[in-house]
Amino acid sequence: MAVTLQDLKDELEITWSDDDLKLQRKLDAAIDVVERYTNQSLVAKTITLTSTGKPIEFFGTPILSITGAQRECYHGIGVTLYARDGDVITISMGVSDIKALDEAVIRIASTLYEDGEIDAVRLPIDVQLLVNQYRNADFIS
Repeated sequence: MAVTLQDLKDELEITWSDDDLKLQRKLDAAIDVVERYTNQSLVAKTITLTSTGKPIEFFGTPILSITGAQRECYHGIGVTLYARDGDVITISMGVSDIKALDEAVIRIASTLYEDGEIDAVRLPIDVQLLVNQYRNADFIS
């Protein structure tokens, strides 16, 4: 399940629509933070890459399909893609169903709305407790 604007409004107990655009921006930013931190896709998307002829390491789940690669080698935290120079690779991403990540998105979006900022170096400890166990890589891409 992807977190919706209504989910965020319910959490913040907001019944008016005057701040909907602002709330949506905060929600989009929170989703981006959690996706980058965990390499988990929280919204369905299509990613397009152009091969240079060298293997491409792609980190992210859940992957629904990959087209354009000659070969794919899946490993614990992602996939290595092999294609000819100039080939276009299309990756369709699904939506993670991890409830803790949805909660992390709501907490980050709420903090951004109420306080205007989060720490640029690390996530708040309560959010880290929710997301650290779902990180798919040792770095943020």
